[in-house]
Amino acid sequence: MRTCTAIPSALAVMALTLNLVAAPRVLMVLTSADKIAVITRDHLRVPHPTGYWGETFRVPYQAFQKAGISVALASPRGACPPLDEASNDNAMKTFLADHPGIMDSVVPLRRIAHKMKKRLGNFPFDVIFLVGGHGAMVDFRDDPSLQYLLYAACHRSVYFGPTKRAVMAAVGHGAAGLLSLPPRFLAGRSA
Repeated sequence: MRTCTAIPSALAVMALTLNLVAAPRVLMVLTSADKIAVITRDHLRVPHPTGYWGETFRVPYQAFQKAGISVALASPRGACPPLDEASNDNAMKTFLADHPGIMDSVVPLRRIAHKMKKRLGNFPFDVIFLVGGHGAMVDFRDDPSLQYLLYAACHRSVYFGPTKRAVMAAVGHGAAGLLSLPPRFLAGRSA
């Protein structure tokens, strides 16, 4: 199995940057989709099992935890996002065994968005991190709560000043969540 070495090093840089602010917080967003339509040779749409990709969650989560960064977990539907079984390797099985109930702490995105609306849009995270996996292509792009949170992250500088812009990060297919954002929201950001 291939291990992505770019993710931990990029996250280490992000973690060092975030340590400059008091009590940094990361919102990790996982997919709720457990099926994706696959087109067969006969041009039929067949449901195929999917979910979040284990490594794109486990490696960043461990890097954030090691750096002492507070992590909140969310998904479009909340609780227990599906793991793509193709990514359920020994490292992921060990991680889940070492963190029992971690997926029970996943909250629905609409709950976070609703709390923000009640607080006049105050985006409470320093980073919104979109976890990869084919499932993200199903439910990230058109989820209204995720789009609201990404919009709030883009405009965090309105509330906290230009030096406190929220970081938007995505790994793998998690970038599908950024597809609905108008280009002007991403202006001045780098990949």
